[in-house]
Amino acid sequence: MGWKVVKKNDQSSMDAFLDELAAAGFRPEVVITDGSPLYKESLSERWRDVSHQLCIFHVLRDANREILDAVRDIRRDLPGPRPHRRGRPFRRGRPRRKDDRRAFITEHLHLVVKKAESWTGEDYRAWARLLEIDPRFGLLREFVERLYGCFEKGISPQQARYRRTRLVNDPRFASEAHLSRVIAMLSSEKFEKMIVFLSHPHAERTNNHVERNNRAFRLVQKTRYRRRRTHTIELALWLHIACHWHRHQKYKHAIKASRPSSPTQNWTAA
Repeated sequence: MGWKVVKKNDQSSMDAFLDELAAAGFRPEVVITDGSPLYKESLSERWRDVSHQLCIFHVLRDANREILDAVRDIRRDLPGPRPHRRGRPFRRGRPRRKDDRRAFITEHLHLVVKKAESWTGEDYRAWARLLEIDPRFGLLREFVERLYGCFEKGISPQQARYRRTRLVNDPRFASEAHLSRVIAMLSSEKFEKMIVFLSHPHAERTNNHVERNNRAFRLVQKTRYRRRRTHTIELALWLHIACHWHRHQKYKHAIKASRPSSPTQNWTAA
């Protein structure tokens, strides 16, 4: 729909970009953003009835960061010899007994936040070993599954609110420091913005596809040293968008529909 190259991503630049969209007649029903405060008042000032959806990808990313920190705390608290720190010389004496539990946790800590439908047989066997090492992993995994359930597609907003209430009021989760920080992220006001997509069947839950395109463009820009000034970046963006549009399914259908029925008739497509 639109883009703008700015030197600084501040409030004035954001407002100018939104003003351009509004002046062009853009009337969004749902706007998906990350947790940036730049959108908080600007959206409602330009579109009174717009629904503000917080990106679920960013919400879960911040939550999983705290949960994995809790996993690392469990690994650090395990009894037994600690692993040797790289760069420090070994002391002479009796050799230390090797303990591979911490290494096993490091290798499989992603299972705590990995979606259950993506688990393999090897993942289930590794998870059984993690529970043998420390049963607290089970509490973290239960929290993750119930957190993901709050944003499950196909449920109603009322069901999501009910699941969120049961999650934040569970005393087992509130007693854990890292999980209590995640619960603080799920305040009633923020949670209503997280579940906007449940009231709009055609709305997305995340804007990660937009950021993925941004990262792809920036990666190419690093190897194109001429794309450093504003006008060269803008031209490169137009070329980038045009290439994506040529690969789009609707563009292919439009070209196919524009072809003449007679193979001898001349035609061009631009």
